[in-house]
Amino acid sequence: YSIFEQASIVEALVAHLGLSSQRLNLISHDYGDTVAQELLYRSDQNRSGHLIFNSLCLSNGGIFPETHHPRLLQTLLKDSSILATFLTRLTNFFIFQKGIGEVFGPYTQPTDAELWDMWTGLRYNDGNLVLDSILQYINQRFQHRDRWVGALTSTQAPRKSFGQRGRLPNEARLYRKKRSKGYEVFFTGGAAGTTMTASPPLSSL
Repeated sequence: YSIFEQASIVEALVAHLGLSSQRLNLISHDYGDTVAQELLYRSDQNRSGHLIFNSLCLSNGGIFPETHHPRLLQTLLKDSSILATFLTRLTNFFIFQKGIGEVFGPYTQPTDAELWDMWTGLRYNDGNLVLDSILQYINQRFQHRDRWVGALTSTQAPRKSFGQRGRLPNEARLYRKKRSKGYEVFFTGGAAGTTMTASPPLSSL
């Protein structure tokens, strides 16, 4: 579940769809923001990527690792291999409901039916038992900070970031400090919803 593997999967999909030679408008969310940063690095810095960026839209993700504060359960799962074995088995719907509810804004809380759908999806094929492996992306953000943050702040592709009000101001300040060009930040009242238009609107992924 490495970010590098996920980026390679996206590149393979783009190639399969015959879009490798087209300029793409990429929209990413949460975990996907880091995947998008790796794709951006491959395209701009390493020159080995298979994506040509027209624009990039990031939504509600820990773009700067130092501004992201994992919850206690996330920290225990990603950093404690012994405890993680037990915690992944002890986590139930009610613990999940409390944790996921904190991610949403006060006016965008999911319904009980939606929460059960999320929980059912997480439990499918014992997906809840690999949460500790999936959460390694948080550690990877720190390990490869220079690579991913550097790609985002140096690219010439237009960038936008949407986020829940109160969660991303620190990241916005970091961007302004670095005087990154072509970057805009938008805040919403609740959990972020993302839309983006670009001119011209070519292929979107």
